[in-house]
Amino acid sequence: MNEGLPETLLTEVGQDWSARAARAYLSYLSVTSTETNNEQGLVVVMAAPSHPGQLYGLTLLAEAGKLAYVVLLEKRRPKSWGVFKNEDSSTGVYLKDIGLEDCGWVEWDAQPKANSSLDQLLEDVTRIQPAFFVACCRDQEASDELPSLISERHDTQGVQAAFRARPRLETVFAKFMATLEKAVTPESIFWVPDSITDLPEFRRRLGLFRRIQQGTPGRPIVAVDSATLPLVYSDLRNWCESPDRDNPLFLVYRSGLPKEESNGSGGLTDGLLLLSIPGLNVAVPADEEEARTLFAEADSLTGPTAFVFCSSPAVGLSTKSTPNPGKGRVLREGKDVALVAIGSTVFPCLLAAESLRSLGLSVAVLDLRYRCPLDHALIQSLNRFKLIVAVDEHPEAGGIAGHLWRPESSSCKLIRLNIEVEQVQEYLDSQPGEELTLEHFGLHAEGIARTVRESLKLGPAAFH
Repeated sequence: MNEGLPETLLTEVGQDWSARAARAYLSYLSVTSTETNNEQGLVVVMAAPSHPGQLYGLTLLAEAGKLAYVVLLEKRRPKSWGVFKNEDSSTGVYLKDIGLEDCGWVEWDAQPKANSSLDQLLEDVTRIQPAFFVACCRDQEASDELPSLISERHDTQGVQAAFRARPRLETVFAKFMATLEKAVTPESIFWVPDSITDLPEFRRRLGLFRRIQQGTPGRPIVAVDSATLPLVYSDLRNWCESPDRDNPLFLVYRSGLPKEESNGSGGLTDGLLLLSIPGLNVAVPADEEEARTLFAEADSLTGPTAFVFCSSPAVGLSTKSTPNPGKGRVLREGKDVALVAIGSTVFPCLLAAESLRSLGLSVAVLDLRYRCPLDHALIQSLNRFKLIVAVDEHPEAGGIAGHLWRPESSSCKLIRLNIEVEQVQEYLDSQPGEELTLEHFGLHAEGIARTVRESLKLGPAAFH
């Protein structure tokens, strides 16, 4: 096999059929005569299911028009000769996706009968046209390069553009994404389009992405706009509940108040949706540094994790973020009032606490960091405060207030500052076209401080 290939190329191809090997083979053909190239095609004999590096190499060869035939070896017989059906080989499905439907199949156990079947199949192939043969073993080491998400050779230009689109992440989280892309390969991130007009096509691509990522280093990452989350919720939940879930990471961006171009409630319902997925960790960073820390903590948590990026993150928090998987943090100590925040409300709570200090109040600020798992020890520590204010850019259902421990003592009071969907709809109806902010709903620093003053029947103080 491989007769006619230079020795250096033979070694590289035989040991690791990856993008590197495919490019080497194409480079070899580029320096040979055009007449020879036209007569030679490549026949690949490979074990199925296949290593992702092998599949990426096949994609490059198929795009170059140099792949003549693929022979799959597997220890089971297909349910039918339609090896590209979803209930059969995942490798076969992938080959169909890149346009290779003429494929042979051998039930492989390395016994004489299987070898005879393979020899006969290869003999039939060589009658069609001269070909090189490349054997791909299944138990090779991982390739240095991850596979492409899909081959887009048959897609329309519009579909290509939609699935290549990058989300518009606001302020510091855009910098976090740049940091993330330096740490992981682009092929390991699946960008869900902001607008999905063809749901079956989306599901086909997501399923193909899952199959390709299985067995690769690292964890697959899916980035989705919170406004699109309800549409793809069942797909993400099914992934999290499947036996081969691979513990994906979900980046949910533009959470909270809807933007002007968004329809409906925008990202106000993402907390409730994510919390309804069993076993899913839900982390909510307040700023870019905290986003990096939470991302680093993900491997210390059990199961898949969703990172929810709010539309109004804090800028320049003075408190350094330190890893503490599944736990909240105390950003400011106090003994009279506790402001409990998450994500976008962390920074306003810190400013409000500083303003209330001029009234002689000792105000603590707690950042829960996670909607799930809950930091029960931190929540139970709130019984020492006479007033607890839960501040969340989400409705009570799915928000942090519903999870806070409610003291039974009459000397302790719990106030919920949150945003309900009905409030947003009413405001948009009365002020069409106006961009919503936390200030409109009293979740800014002065609004939080005013709520505390009114609850304690204190006079106004100069706001810092």
